[in-house]
Amino acid sequence: MTSDVHNHDLRSAELILENDARLRLQLDGAHVGLFEWDLVTGQSRWSTGFYLLHGLEPSQEASYTLWRDQVHPDDIDRVEAAIQDSLAKPQELDVDYRIVHPSGDLRWTRLQAQTMRDPQGRPLSMTGHCGDVTRRKLADAALLQSEKLAVAGRMSAALAHEINNPLEAAFNLLYLARGMASQASQADLLDQTMEQLQRVSEISQQTLRFARPSKPKFVRVIEVIESTLRLVGPKLSMGAVQVKTDFQASPQLLCSPGELQQILTNLLNNAAEAGRQPKTVTVRVRTQNDANEGNPGEIRITISDNGPGMTPETLRRIREPFYTTKQGYGTGLGMWVVQELVSKLNGKLTIKSSVGDRWHGTTFSIVLPMTPAETEQS
Repeated sequence: MTSDVHNHDLRSAELILENDARLRLQLDGAHVGLFEWDLVTGQSRWSTGFYLLHGLEPSQEASYTLWRDQVHPDDIDRVEAAIQDSLAKPQELDVDYRIVHPSGDLRWTRLQAQTMRDPQGRPLSMTGHCGDVTRRKLADAALLQSEKLAVAGRMSAALAHEINNPLEAAFNLLYLARGMASQASQADLLDQTMEQLQRVSEISQQTLRFARPSKPKFVRVIEVIESTLRLVGPKLSMGAVQVKTDFQASPQLLCSPGELQQILTNLLNNAAEAGRQPKTVTVRVRTQNDANEGNPGEIRITISDNGPGMTPETLRRIREPFYTTKQGYGTGLGMWVVQELVSKLNGKLTIKSSVGDRWHGTTFSIVLPMTPAETEQS
């Protein structure tokens, strides 16, 4: 009975200190933990809240190693460097890091601590507190994303304004050249050039927010793919990229053909740039009908490459605007544009990638829903 009373008193004292730490961290209801770390003996003491915060059972023996094992591998070097700075200099420790709980839940933790020293200034112990700041981190990330999208919108308006004048001049010159063409092959090349410039004009108006989209119409998906392959053909040839196609269906899709071509161009360019020698890009088209379920079906377009693959970090961030791995020349907007256009078609984009030795590469899959009319015409 005496032991129960003693434990209750200790926990009550912990709660008082944890509530004080909660106020200092400006938290509202999240787990807060207290800790003491004896730098001479290496022993640690944690409050119950500290265990819960890190996804651990309070019955486990507290230790620096146990705590370290809970910190996200991508954060531990940065956190330990901050700890060493705090021990070496008379400054408070204030650092945040991620924790992966046994359930797989990823949480952000902020840790604040002070170092106690002997008269000669040598560190003796570190005491402090930490709290769950996941909600704050997510709110900050959402704000940053919103700011990026706002910048993208402003850039879109400026881009459309600046491009229109030289485009109009180029159209006029091509029109004059078209009238002077003496051979059918020359006229055909000029017509193709004007067609692609018209597409640039549409993209400049639609970029990022696609404020003035072209009118949707039924198009053969395979015809758009073949047209796109002709468009990016010179780049593929210069990169010695072999393209394989596997079309088991010839579906029609109600969409803006220019927007569908924009999706395909971005994915093909990425695949071509990622490939290893011998570079291979495979384009497949499949349809799936669920007539029994009353579902008109889906169109699946996959573009696969044999490149080095993407790391988990790149795979996680690849759809963010302005995130790029092409240092020096990438804008970081291609995959974001693809995602926006696929969403506009009520479709779904999935990305699978491997960096293994035996199998490596990336596959982009676009699944687009078909309307009943598309099913009938396919």
